[in-house]
Amino acid sequence: MRTKNTLDLIRAYLLKVGSGFLAILAFISRLAIPLLIISIPLIVFDIKTHDLPKWVQDLWNFKVIQMLTDFILMCVGAYFFYLLWEWRTRISKIGKQYKARGLSDDILNRKKPKILYLRSFELDIMGGEDVEIILTQALAPWGDLIAIGRPEEELPTLGAARMYIRSGDWKQRAETEFSTATLIIVHVGVASPGLWWEFERVITTVAPEKILLFVCGTEREAYNDFNSKLNSELRIHLPPYNELTRPPVLLNPTPRPPLGFFTFDSNWNARFLQIEDPSTEPKMVRLALEPVFHALKIPRFRRWKPW
Repeated sequence: MRTKNTLDLIRAYLLKVGSGFLAILAFISRLAIPLLIISIPLIVFDIKTHDLPKWVQDLWNFKVIQMLTDFILMCVGAYFFYLLWEWRTRISKIGKQYKARGLSDDILNRKKPKILYLRSFELDIMGGEDVEIILTQALAPWGDLIAIGRPEEELPTLGAARMYIRSGDWKQRAETEFSTATLIIVHVGVASPGLWWEFERVITTVAPEKILLFVCGTEREAYNDFNSKLNSELRIHLPPYNELTRPPVLLNPTPRPPLGFFTFDSNWNARFLQIEDPSTEPKMVRLALEPVFHALKIPRFRRWKPW
């Protein structure tokens, strides 16, 4: 296992170097390629301009052909820039995934509080990694964010450190993680059977103060279904969706979806901690959750790394 992790880290380093090289090529293509190509027609026209028809010479004298050539070559340079930058982005992401897989065992085994993140696997497929990365960075001063990985994925989704469990004993392993986690965060959304079983077990085995419900990008219908099921089966009441929406912004007059965390007291009374501005800024999430960790007496690490 140690050899496999080392190979993953080597792959991650090589891919990082490759993505940096592609980034340099992208900027060169944006600047140098148009200048290099434009010199060719200029030289040709300067040498053979007397052999061209008079109307072409007139257009050339009025700089029409030069401007048209400049425009075309700028488009070519922009296309190569976009193409190389897209390759660079993909390679960079794969490198980060190899790094995450290579470091996962160290993160799972080191002596630092564990924060368990429960979500539907559909969220990974729908592209929930950006939010997960923000959560990982925001929570890093207090503990490591861990999650159960999808069995079929070759490389982990970026964000929480993944642990992979065999399908036969995942419930037993999940209950063990529930009992040892410092804090448990449940993403409110599509309640798959697996996620709902996990949530029911968490409700019955974990103190309410150690449970957070995370509302981010949750559609009205999914929230209402989750809230209705929560109310009917577990007798836990959440406020209606309309009370959680954020005020509209200047360019979008419609209310924005809710963003924040539900915390609970010992009697399962919910309180919503709203985050005003996500803006890919972990600081906003960190400020919202700082009172929660203070109440649970979870110390803050002075030196921390999300990965």
